[in-house]
Amino acid sequence: MLLYQEIKDVCNNIDNIKYKKKQINSISRFKKEWIQIMALTGLYNKKLQTYSLNNIKIVNYGIVCDIYIVPPLTFNELNNKIDILQENLGCMILLNRHRFSPFIKAKFIYNPQDDKKYSLISQKYPWEIYIGNDYSGKPILVDVNKYVHIGEYGGTRSGKSVQQSVILTNLIANISPNDVNLYLCQIAKADLILFSRCEHTKAFAHTLEETLTVLDYIVNIEMPRRDKLIEPYRECAKASNYKDYNKLKSTEKMVLSYVVFDETSSLFQEQNKEKKAIKDKIVFYMEEISRYGASLGFVLLVSLQRPTKDNMSTMVKSQCTTVISFRQNNQASSRIAIDDDNLALGLEQREFVYRLASKDVEYGIVPWVTDIELEQIIKPFKKPHRTLFDDIKKMNSRSGVKKDKKLIEVGTHIKTENEILQENISKINDFVPYKNPTGLIIRDETKLSSKTQKPIKDGKVKIK
Repeated sequence: MLLYQEIKDVCNNIDNIKYKKKQINSISRFKKEWIQIMALTGLYNKKLQTYSLNNIKIVNYGIVCDIYIVPPLTFNELNNKIDILQENLGCMILLNRHRFSPFIKAKFIYNPQDDKKYSLISQKYPWEIYIGNDYSGKPILVDVNKYVHIGEYGGTRSGKSVQQSVILTNLIANISPNDVNLYLCQIAKADLILFSRCEHTKAFAHTLEETLTVLDYIVNIEMPRRDKLIEPYRECAKASNYKDYNKLKSTEKMVLSYVVFDETSSLFQEQNKEKKAIKDKIVFYMEEISRYGASLGFVLLVSLQRPTKDNMSTMVKSQCTTVISFRQNNQASSRIAIDDDNLALGLEQREFVYRLASKDVEYGIVPWVTDIELEQIIKPFKKPHRTLFDDIKKMNSRSGVKKDKKLIEVGTHIKTENEILQENISKINDFVPYKNPTGLIIRDETKLSSKTQKPIKDGKVKIK
């Protein structure tokens, strides 16, 4: 039996006592194979010492161990030979090294748990998102308060749309609409329409104009409103963000809001001047949310195939501290997506590599699921509810509202012209309002008598 077949068989029977001896034999065989590859590839020093395997353990998805870097060898020398290692050992290899450490954390993935079907994953908090399972089958939950803004990349039919749907489904089914809101923006396709009628969805925009309206509301109304609420607490060092503010306020809490964009490359490379102006404004608003939105409870989830300066804002990309890449077609695309030439190459459908800020790189798999199955989960949450567009339509129909498409915050009192006049007058220094005198009889002596004589000398007129 070939080595990879033997290890896969042991992984599938990891809890079987009869396989304990076979585990030891498989580890011994794996070590010998490792030494042979190191010798043939020239990965050793002048003393014929090479990268040594330590703390080897077989788990349900393969082998994990710590690799010691023998001086003067380096991490990069081993990482550059990863293609040779993967082909000869018959597995996928993940190497992570903490800074200033002589050890590499290694995973040799022989038996990925990639056949799992999606079932609802329990999550307690709106700032947790479920992105898939690791190779052991354990759910991966990301804290977007720590690793804010999500960049999701991958080629056509690689699995990123399914992951996006799984993220939204798990949020909707676990978290109350009082604690999480969704702003869904999709110009190119219509995958997100599945969630458009859920009570968590504050707005679903599927045109450029609607997308601009949604972002205009977020950036020019909702973010300044929230910032103004936090400001008094920030001044006395009691709260610096929406989460601190919510701890202090039992009512009027700020709802965590996810602003989801599917395929943002459609916002770039536009020839029509009018549409380009709208798209440029949308990109500007996205950058504003990426800069200041996190502390005010707005998280971006941006999805596209391959992030470059020509199809994605470099500002938005740099602010995404949760980076996920599905299959990329070449080393250049892998480098752009995940900052590594090889990590995103050769991935199967639904398989992804991800990094949280400066943490280690890890792999994951999106479970099998269909739109019909997702619809059954979110169906109880599809209820008639007020959306942002309903509020705007209602406000524009009020008397006294200007029809210039300028957004007005829901519930704002619209001042009449008389109220504005009185407010302006009250700002005049030492102003004393006029009052009619009381208790006096006033005779109007300003009118001339109609009875006059002929004019006399010097133009004077005698009045009787």
